[in-house]
Parts: sequence; C-alpha cells; structure tokens
Amino acid sequence: ADPPPPDEHTTRQLVKRWTAQEERPGYAPPSQNWPPPSRSDFSTLRRAFTACGAESFDPGHHEVACGEVAFQYATSLLGGTLCGHIESEREPSEAEISEGIGLMKRLAASGMPTAACGMAYILSCGILAEEDEEAAVRYHQQAASAGFAQSMQEIAIMHYLGDPLPQDAAAAVRYYRQAALLGLSQSMFMMGECLLSGEGIAQDTASALGWFAAAGELGHCSARSRIREVAERDIPVNVSSLMEEV
Repeated sequence: ADPPPPDEHTTRQLVKRWTAQEERPGYAPPSQNWPPPSRSDFSTLRRAFTACGAESFDPGHHEVACGEVAFQYATSLLGGTLCGHIESEREPSEAEISEGIGLMKRLAASGMPTAACGMAYILSCGILAEEDEEAAVRYHQQAASAGFAQSMQEIAIMHYLGDPLPQDAAAAVRYYRQAALLGLSQSMFMMGECLLSGEGIAQDTASALGWFAAAGELGHCSARSRIREVAERDIPVNVSSLMEEV
C-alpha cells in the first residue's frame, strides 16, 4: 500500500529528526549508487570464489551464498562498478575485465536477477563493453520480471525520459511504484514528483507527500526538501500550494 501522508505534527517531527541527523559530525546521505560497494577486498573475494569452485563454478547449480560471492567477485574484477568508473585502488586489467563480464553474463544466463541488472549496466554504459541499448533493456526486463527493484527503477527512468524506450509517463509510474514498494528511495521520490505534477497519474498532493516522507526517512535529500517546504510554510499537508513550484 502507498504510504499515508504525514499530518502537520508528524511533518514537524520528521523535519526536526532529520535536521538533528544531518547536523551530526560526519553525516553523509545514503549513496544512490548501484551496486553497493563490497565489504570485502579483491583478494578476499577471489579466495571465496575459489572456495565456491572458481573455474568449475556452475551458475545454474550453486548455493545462494556462492552466487552472491560470484556476483561480487565479477564486480570487483571490473573495478568495483559496472560503468567503468573505478572505485578501488586496483586498476583492472583487460583480462580481468573480460573475465568479469564473462562471469556476469553466465550468472545472468542462469537466471540471477542481480547479474542481469549488472549486464544491463555494462551494456548501457558502453565503457567496459560495446554499448548495446537493446540488449541492456532485455536484461533489465529479465531482472524486473524476477522482481529486482533496481531494474524496475531503470525501466521507469527509460519510459520517463523516452530513452531508449518510448516515452510513457503512465508506464514510468507503474515501474516507479513497484520499485518504491520494494524500498528504493529514488523511486519513492519520483512517485511523489509524478503525483505532485499529475504526470502519468492523477494529481494528488497528499499522496505525494506520503511518498516524500517515506523517501526522506531513507535519507533522500530532495524528498526531505519537499517535506521541509510544507513545514516552513506552516500550512496543512493536503493543500496544493506545492504545485506552484512544479
């Protein structure tokens, strides 16, 4: 179910709690990057993957834990991200990139949604491998069909922007809602934006604020700003004044 809109008291309590959180030394908003960085270094992941069978590793017949190890190892082989922006001190070699993409592709072919999303990122960025938008869309659709929220969000973005999928605000909202219900704060925020503007869905300011509050609780900065606008104006949350800024 969609999150309920906060009342005036709740709105002020949210803003107070968020402000205290943000003023703590060292606070940083949660990263929106995917995949999240591995907690293990490259050598540790290599040893773990070796323990799972390494060269004889069969993605179609493995324990869930080994599948996750294989995905993290493949990502690490590619430098820690899937779009060529190296996030570790270790620069991957061409052989490692080839091995990482090969392993990711095998995992995706075995039906692993995380790896299907990973292949979509690799092919859409066109840095680690030749760009192939059509294949990237198919991989995202594979992962989304299996219930993977990140790919749902990516398909929503494609429909929202009209690239590379046809622009379709209603379809974007459907995918944003699915990803939002699975806990992605950016999709929660976009649900709020679409409800606020009436893009792809009937305009509903109160429901928009419910999504903004939910995203704000997960640390989404822009969603928190939307809720702060309500608190600072000292107005009821069910009015449409926010529409003036959309």
